[in-house]
This record gives sequence, structure tokens and C-alpha cells, in this order.
Amino acid sequence: MAFDVICLISNLNFRNSRTGKKFCFLTLSDDTGSLDTICFSEFLDSLNFELKVGSIISVKLILQKMKDTRKYIVASATCFDESNLNNFTYSIHIDPFKLDHQNLKKILTNDSNGKSNFLFYTNIKDYEVKIKSKIRFNVSIDFLSSLKKVDGIINIKKN
Repeated sequence: MAFDVICLISNLNFRNSRTGKKFCFLTLSDDTGSLDTICFSEFLDSLNFELKVGSIISVKLILQKMKDTRKYIVASATCFDESNLNNFTYSIHIDPFKLDHQNLKKILTNDSNGKSNFLFYTNIKDYEVKIKSKIRFNVSIDFLSSLKKVDGIINIKKN
């Protein structure tokens, strides 16, 4: 099982394996809790940024089940900072029956006039509906955090 998460690196611990390969343990957190993960040498060698405590990253995690244990393996990661959040397209999956329309409108109204496109996705019966916003938004870490907290927002993904 694989899934994507936008989170904060809250702890970082580099180690060397018996064979001399570098790996690390990461504790990732967001407003819902924290998760201990592991990064293997292949992943670390492919990074184009430095892992640092306090960095906000988007990660693809793979759940590895072995007997009675579960490990979350970091498969890929993208580093976020305020300078690289804009000028992208974001996919936002919503549940129309649970969506807090007033709160969503308030958040989106405050940050229109940016460079980022939004694609809203929802499922109605057997159909996936995609709605492309004509308005571009100014995306920041605070904006994404506020948007994520809106009832009915299922997932936000940077394309």
C-alpha cells in the first residue's frame, strides 16, 4: 500500500548499515499526528535536496508488513519551501456531502491572485468529476494547512 503525505520532518537520525550503506530514520508529522519512517540508501542517493529537521516535504510512503511489524518506507520526496509552492497545478479531492462550503470559500477568496491552478475532483455515483478553477491562487504552507483542515477536503496533491 502506498500513499502521499505533506508533512514536517520533526526528527532525523542518520545511520550506516553493517555493509556501510547510509540510511536514516525520519519522524514525519502534521496536524493529525506523527509517523516513524525509514529511508534507504537508494532513496538518499537520489535526493536533490538536503533532509533537515523543520523542512516541509511531500513524501510517497510504502507500508511494508512483516509478520507482526509494520514499517513505512520513504519511496520519494519533494521539498517544499515558500518559493516553490506557486506556479503549479494542485489536485484537490473533495467529498461534496461533507464539504464546508463557507470555510472553503473564505480560504479561497483570501488567496486568489496567485500563479497556481486548482483542479477539484469529486465522485458522483459512478463518475469522477473534474472541475478546473478559472482563478489562480497564491499558495503558501499556511494556505495548504488551512485548506487541508476544511471538512470535506480528502486529499491535496501537487501535480
